[in-house]
Amino acid sequence: MRKLKLAVAVIGIAALSLTVAAGSLQAGPERITFPTDFEHKFTLYGIIDRPDLKIVRFFYVDRPSLKAAKAGKPVPYGTTLVMADKKAKLGSDGQPAVDKDGRMIAEGGWIKVQLQKKGKGWGDDHPANMKNGDWEYASFNADGTPIADQKYDICFGCHNNRQSASEDFTFLFAPYLRDHKRG
Repeated sequence: MRKLKLAVAVIGIAALSLTVAAGSLQAGPERITFPTDFEHKFTLYGIIDRPDLKIVRFFYVDRPSLKAAKAGKPVPYGTTLVMADKKAKLGSDGQPAVDKDGRMIAEGGWIKVQLQKKGKGWGDDHPANMKNGDWEYASFNADGTPIADQKYDICFGCHNNRQSASEDFTFLFAPYLRDHKRG
């Protein structure tokens, strides 16, 4: 029995090493659960138009973390940030339609929901070039099922550029705190 456990451990370590060496990092879904009804239970803190992708992105944070977060400080452990996409309404020219304020108009339900969550010690097992503090990432379909074979290299790579204490590997959340919540 011990030999079997040791063999399984060695195979697991070898598979992780090959994955890291190949430049692909699997992360998140085993640690992050889909937050059902997030659009009502979480706080919307940003909306970004992505005309290049013909989508509108909505950014949410869980309310306890928003309450505990301080501008210029690392985000508290347990924080869940949500980036949820909807298709943009298209005009007759095939380009995103805009409202009177020049913002793209979202239509339909969610097409993809991506999460960034922080847990104590979560970054310990990531290689240095893929470490983003203690953040993990997960991508889900609109029904809450994990996206199969999702690669998280792009998440780690992009967010790695936001590593100062005041940004804590986030893009919109740190500026939101700075602009809306003092101290």
